[in-house]
Amino acid sequence: MRTEDWVTHITAAVVKELEAARQKAGSSSRGIPVGVSNRHVHLSQEDLERLFGMGARLTKTKDLSQTGQYACEEKVTLAGPRGVIEGLRVLGPLRSQTQVEVSAADGFRLGLKPPVRDSGDLKDSAKAVLVGPAGA
Repeated sequence: MRTEDWVTHITAAVVKELEAARQKAGSSSRGIPVGVSNRHVHLSQEDLERLFGMGARLTKTKDLSQTGQYACEEKVTLAGPRGVIEGLRVLGPLRSQTQVEVSAADGFRLGLKPPVRDSGDLKDSAKAVLVGPAGA
């Protein structure tokens, strides 16, 4: 069988299985949900207070597709060696460590080389500065 035929055969089998699972679950939606995560920042409590003032709390604006995650009203500026990005959205809930997630294009704009890896893995990550209304 040609490679193209195998791909067609496997794709049809996967679609058939997904359709059966959807019908079993009683779902009326079709397809596979796909999400895109734009640039954003996850903050620790310490950094939230450093950027927004003592006692600051996140202000939830909407839930995200990831269970328990939400977009916040708070935004910060991200400064790298070559540039800045203003209006970087803060996502909740708070984390034990602050983490910024940006695209490769954003990294170029900032003068950084952001790694591509799982969220939360901060080892040897590029460093940048966050600026909020109460500090940096």
